[in-house]
Amino acid sequence: MLNLYEIQFLKHSPVRDVTGVLRPLLNLGVLLRLSGNCRGDLCNFGGKGVSLEQRAAVFQSSLLVSAYPRAHFNLIDNMKRRFPLGDRKVDLDYIFEYKVGDHSGYPSFWVPDSEVFQRYHLTQLQISEINLVFGNLGYGETLSTTGLDFILQVDYGLGCVFELPAPVLLPPWWAGQE
Repeated sequence: MLNLYEIQFLKHSPVRDVTGVLRPLLNLGVLLRLSGNCRGDLCNFGGKGVSLEQRAAVFQSSLLVSAYPRAHFNLIDNMKRRFPLGDRKVDLDYIFEYKVGDHSGYPSFWVPDSEVFQRYHLTQLQISEINLVFGNLGYGETLSTTGLDFILQVDYGLGCVFELPAPVLLPPWWAGQE
């Protein structure tokens, strides 16, 4: 028998909001794959002097608002606080045209973690790690955890790369071994 949370349509799965109403929620694997990525150049917001980090922040905040325009849950709210939508916004709705659709007039809703992560069968520790660590990553930071690995496996059949960086080889003179 198919579990309600295993149902998927256009990368959305059903969740119950805090009032018990079933709502479509964009799967977390989509969020993981999109975050921190931009095809092509980042627009040059504000002209000269705007750093790559500032442009990436505007893009990421616009991405989060476009992907989850009405949904509120701990992970997305943490990410939106980390990258607040300021006075500059990139119109990324075209990316989600067939994924999220027209959301004007749709009410905002809040979803508990128990519903958001039900599809992935994660432990409370994995959920907390994703909410607190992944939800607060900044520019240039990456993360690989078993929880993120499970999400990518369920939604895409992919996984995280769990490699340690190459060891730093110091020249012999550094350690006084000349």
